[in-house]
Amino acid sequence: MVDRHESNGVEGTNKQILRHLRTLVHDLRIPKKWSDPTVLSLVLFVINDGVNSETGVRPLDATFGSADGLYFDLPETTSSSDVTTAWVKGLDEDLKHIRAVSFGYQKKLIEGRTKDTPEESQNCFQPGDFVLHQRNPDYPLPTKLSSPYKGPYEVIQQRKNDVECRHLVMGNVTWLHVTRLKLFVGNREDAYKVALLDADQFVILKIHYWRGDPSKRSDMFFFVEFTDGDAVLLLQSCIEHAIVGMI
Repeated sequence: MVDRHESNGVEGTNKQILRHLRTLVHDLRIPKKWSDPTVLSLVLFVINDGVNSETGVRPLDATFGSADGLYFDLPETTSSSDVTTAWVKGLDEDLKHIRAVSFGYQKKLIEGRTKDTPEESQNCFQPGDFVLHQRNPDYPLPTKLSSPYKGPYEVIQQRKNDVECRHLVMGNVTWLHVTRLKLFVGNREDAYKVALLDADQFVILKIHYWRGDPSKRSDMFFFVEFTDGDAVLLLQSCIEHAIVGMI
């Protein structure tokens, strides 16, 4: 998500890569040859080959696309009968060892991050919840009388710290960060009414008559009655901004 470093994972990922490299290269088995191309290249490959637990995406797939994933996949094991040279044997041993160290480090890192807040105990928004989205606090409100929150939105799903939501009136779907969401307390009818006010939309009760030239949209007028009791003569372009309700 744009402007949310917690969502794209960049802020912490580079630090974790350095920690990962430091753990691997200081292992007792490769302290003097960590910069060797057969070792360092494999270290970089292993880091980019694993699925990132925060984004759920394999870095190699994010760079080259999933269609080419088969070309960036090394075998888990190699039969000794297939290894014909000393160089390939050394490469194979380094790969096995680097993978083992990498797996152990990542497992320890995940356990440390989740020990205080295991996933099953985290409080998450559920599909069907109604939420309000806080306007960007770094910018002034559109007007002094504007609400600091927009919505309500209906929750579709929550993934990590990002929540996929649909605006109840406009219907647009967007990803919102959990830190700027709060639960809307009320039923769907209440949420819909608030969303109408937020989006400055109106529900048409009935169109009584029209006049003008149907072949020219700019000449069409409609006498429209809205659910709030107002009845006005509007251009077609104005009606297109209203919400037609099946009432």
